[in-house]
Amino acid sequence: MTWCNLYIDGVRNLNHLNIDLHNKLTFFTGNNGAGKTSILEAICLLTTGRSFKTRNKISALQHDNEKLHLFAEFKDNQENIHKLGFGMTQSGLNTIKYNGEVLNSLETLSSHYCIKVITPDVFTSITGKVDERRNLLDWQLFHVEQFFLATKKKYTKVLQHRNALLKEAKLNKQPLHEIRKNIQYWNELLISLSEKLDNYRDSTVDTLTFKLNQLLKESNTINNSMLNIYTLSHRYSRGWSKEKRLIDQLTASLQDDIFKGYTQYGAHKFDFTFFINRKSAAETLSRGELKTLAVATQIAQVSIAAQYKNNILVLIDDLFAELDYEHAIWCLQQLWIMPNVQVIVTGIDIHDAVKDKFSAKDTKWFHVEHGKITQR
Repeated sequence: MTWCNLYIDGVRNLNHLNIDLHNKLTFFTGNNGAGKTSILEAICLLTTGRSFKTRNKISALQHDNEKLHLFAEFKDNQENIHKLGFGMTQSGLNTIKYNGEVLNSLETLSSHYCIKVITPDVFTSITGKVDERRNLLDWQLFHVEQFFLATKKKYTKVLQHRNALLKEAKLNKQPLHEIRKNIQYWNELLISLSEKLDNYRDSTVDTLTFKLNQLLKESNTINNSMLNIYTLSHRYSRGWSKEKRLIDQLTASLQDDIFKGYTQYGAHKFDFTFFINRKSAAETLSRGELKTLAVATQIAQVSIAAQYKNNILVLIDDLFAELDYEHAIWCLQQLWIMPNVQVIVTGIDIHDAVKDKFSAKDTKWFHVEHGKITQR
């Protein structure tokens, strides 16, 4: 699916906007607060029902508006037009239509529309909390592995049931032998699903690291960087000890799990870390190198997903806020050569060197000011 047209009404300071997107590269420039990021936020709301800026998606709706309206047209490989509409009220009630049909959830369309968002704080995917690294890897799995989402959902439900039993056991002061009997069924399910998720994630982080090394070594813009001198490696932790079976750890930790009220071992505890020359990349690299690594990681994921998806839309917010223009050009060029990839970039201003790299026919440029858009 190629994004053709976007309509936005009622998202922050944006009203009644019709935007014809380029099939490869679209730029939005303007001062801070003009509404550039809100355009990207609107796209995320339209395709996922969520905002990448805040957990409270209602805050994206203008205070004096009862409802926001979003609409987009897409073109498939046979040149057929598809239409997606999304509405949301102040109470949080959603209305979703796809080709005129009312849908209960955007989840049924999530496999069709692949969105990658790259924000100025992208380096926290390397240096931030473990949840950010988990989300990073699971994004790739969601778009590449057909059965990953269903497996993860089953696992989440099993984990919830097991945790509920642990809390109930503590509250009712149940005998340990009785708890073991009640929890055995959920242990078996948790182990089976943990092993499946571990297989998915272990191979996925291998693929990501391999692709990332390719990108970094092929780049001529990262000279004099540790990223160009040493091979990047990773350390993957599956969520339980490599030396022990999960059943043994669940059994040994049962009393402590009851006391804490949650399961301490399993696939939900996975993590991975990048290493440079056997040292943690987060602790070894400079801030500039970390930014480059983080953006390159996102690009590597897009490259991998592009082998499975008909179209990927990459949203890059304030590209030059964290990257110098040489690295920014490298980023755009890598995405440019990928098939089935569209890119939307925002920035206060776009360096002339970027304009020189891409001809006018290969891009579209818009200026945003006080929520109004003019094409350049």
